[in-house]
Amino acid sequence: MTEDLADIVYNTVQTFPKGSPIIADDIRFAATVDGHDMRPYNNHEIARELAKWCHPAYGPYGRKDRRSFFRIEGVA
Repeated sequence: MTEDLADIVYNTVQTFPKGSPIIADDIRFAATVDGHDMRPYNNHEIARELAKWCHPAYGPYGRKDRRSFFRIEGVA
């Protein structure tokens, strides 16, 4: 069974504690450990999916190039 990126990110986000910061590389690593081939996806694609289930938070000094996400209570 092949999962699409949306399913992979959703299922992986659920493995993180609520309120914990998550970046695209965290999803990439955790999904790879779970046996998913993440090579076809770039971090921007992963971040787009993360934004569906998490609140965004920008890096220090408001830099837009480094974004963390925080799992939303009661959503994922």
